[in-house]
Amino acid sequence: MQSAPEAAALVSYGAIFTLFFVTLGPLKVLGPFAQLTRETDEATMRRIAVRAFVLAVIAVVVGGFAGRSLLENWGISAAAMLLAGGIIFALVGLSLVLEQYQPAHPPPPPLPAAPMAATRPAARMAQEVNSATCHIGIRCSVRPDGGREG
Repeated sequence: MQSAPEAAALVSYGAIFTLFFVTLGPLKVLGPFAQLTRETDEATMRRIAVRAFVLAVIAVVVGGFAGRSLLENWGISAAAMLLAGGIIFALVGLSLVLEQYQPAHPPPPPLPAAPMAATRPAARMAQEVNSATCHIGIRCSVRPDGGREG
């Protein structure tokens, strides 16, 4: 059995890129992007694409640094992460195989005229998740005997 540093050395940057390319499927995103932006002019389409790219790069960099520090702080080994990643990868593959038996999805709605209007449902959902998380945190901080944890 390999130790954690040896197991971490097995995952190269090429393997990580290949894994992301296969699972995230940038080629699968081109069709919906073209369909959603078919009625927009080229300048708007470029602006949307550049904004999406910049936000994705920022999310990957922040997620990478935050993930590394969380793994170190919580003491999660590289072998455990490899196992969890393998399970997730297998489930994604299984869902792709079983997707052919699901009914067809309806076409997506067109983009709104105002670019920020598309983010309103996501912002509303984030607010609901935030309030639910705060509610759960408040409930968990109250002890069964009625006293508050200090």
